[in-house]
Amino acid sequence: MKEPLVSICCITYNHEEFIRQCLESFVMQRTTFPFEILIYDDASSDNTAQIIDEYQQMYPAIIKPIIQKENQYSKGVRGMNLKYNFPRAKGKYIALCEGDDYWTDPLKLQKQVDFLETHDNFVLCAHKHDKLIDGKLIKNHKRYKEVLSIYDLAKQIDFITLSVVFRRAIINNEESKIALNGQFTNFLFVYIAQFGLVKQFNVSMGVYRVHRGGIWSGEELVKRMEMSLYGINSMIEYIKMPKVRKILIQKFIRKCLGFTLQLLKRRHKGFLKMFKTSFAYGWNIMHLKFPLLYIKHKIGF
Repeated sequence: MKEPLVSICCITYNHEEFIRQCLESFVMQRTTFPFEILIYDDASSDNTAQIIDEYQQMYPAIIKPIIQKENQYSKGVRGMNLKYNFPRAKGKYIALCEGDDYWTDPLKLQKQVDFLETHDNFVLCAHKHDKLIDGKLIKNHKRYKEVLSIYDLAKQIDFITLSVVFRRAIINNEESKIALNGQFTNFLFVYIAQFGLVKQFNVSMGVYRVHRGGIWSGEELVKRMEMSLYGINSMIEYIKMPKVRKILIQKFIRKCLGFTLQLLKRRHKGFLKMFKTSFAYGWNIMHLKFPLLYIKHKIGF
């Protein structure tokens, strides 16, 4: 078998209900090139690993799993793709998809690789996605900018993991491993965009599954807020381009103030700490607008 041109990297954990659909969407890909499927399962407590093994026996040449015996996330390990999948990838390109999402277009990989093969100045290719909420498919009819720079990604990223194909060479060095260690996916996308343009197809070729986990508790909500801010802060600390840093700092402040309002509405005592965090990079004109937003939302104690 020839060396794969694309390495599909997939992370799973307790995806028993969804992993078959995910894997089927991989193996249905019609391409003119070989590809491999690298799966990392973080010690699922359900039947996810057994289903992966079943598919590995059906497609032994392309499906290459790592099945953990102990959950690594609970031990503080982060960046599972970077740690377990990317180092063993052989493809010129890496495609991403989580184990509970799936692709819908059998030509998805072919379309994205064809584009990258003929456009050397592009480093990443993505596309729109639909959402599956409580069994109902929500189509995405929005139109997005198709050619993006690092400045666009610093402001906002509209595409998600399941849509991404990028050049492996960018992350196949020691500098990238150090920079990306323990970081979240959006950091990866911004990091890659330092080296070229990003293509975003205005066609949906995958489905993101939205899980209804109920209403988050106050502490869980704060933890998620802190994780979001950590991701932005990491980009600010790493990226040296002044204009990009300015965009990211504004985004950080805007997020902090938005989170402060959310905590105020919940009457959560963490609102003051969150407001103070918004000054981490100094005062900004957005701070003047905050009292008006407070009044607008009619929050009082």
